[in-house]
Amino acid sequence: MRGAPRNRGKIIGMTQITQHPDEAAADRAAKTPRRMGRRSVEESRATRRALLDAAVVVFAKKGMNGARLDEIAERAGVTKGAIYSHFGGREDLLVEACRSAIRSLRLMRLAEEAPDLATFVDESARLLLAPGGATARMLLSELHAAAMRSELIADLLAEWHTGFVETVKDRVPPGAGSPEAVAMAINILHVGLSYADVYQSMPADSDEVLAIVNRLTAALLSES
Repeated sequence: MRGAPRNRGKIIGMTQITQHPDEAAADRAAKTPRRMGRRSVEESRATRRALLDAAVVVFAKKGMNGARLDEIAERAGVTKGAIYSHFGGREDLLVEACRSAIRSLRLMRLAEEAPDLATFVDESARLLLAPGGATARMLLSELHAAAMRSELIADLLAEWHTGFVETVKDRVPPGAGSPEAVAMAINILHVGLSYADVYQSMPADSDEVLAIVNRLTAALLSES
């Protein structure tokens, strides 16, 4: 008589259920929380970055209302579904794109690094008037236009303007006016320069325009 068979599985009532070792391993894997690998995290960040970069370009060219998710996804090289995997939707993506656009303008960095406000205005004006500054001009003009229609983008610009005032307030010459008023005047000057492409029909030399901007800056920063 053979010995009693070994129990390899669970016994429920009178029925013996035998589980293959591979199945048991699969069950354990299913019950174990999955961790996103380093490669997956890097790929996710890369996709988000690509979407933001694409959204900035499309936003600059088409504006807030004209920016389409299909075009953004195509430019980023991903599916439209990837947008909803990384952002809450169209508005969330465009607001984050605007935040990224503000950083890409480099105006705050120029303000921080310039030894004085006159140098800052000269360098920022050169940036905006340069042939390669078309994207910066479009971004700056579209940001301010969108801020008049979107409270979220208006809040972003308000945050940026507040930071700008903090950056320049200690360099406003005595008697030139309050830091807030001087910062606002400089920002208005920047927004005006961002519309330079509108005046392509005017045969004005950019160096001559820059010289006039610097004279305006000198007057702005002089004692009233």
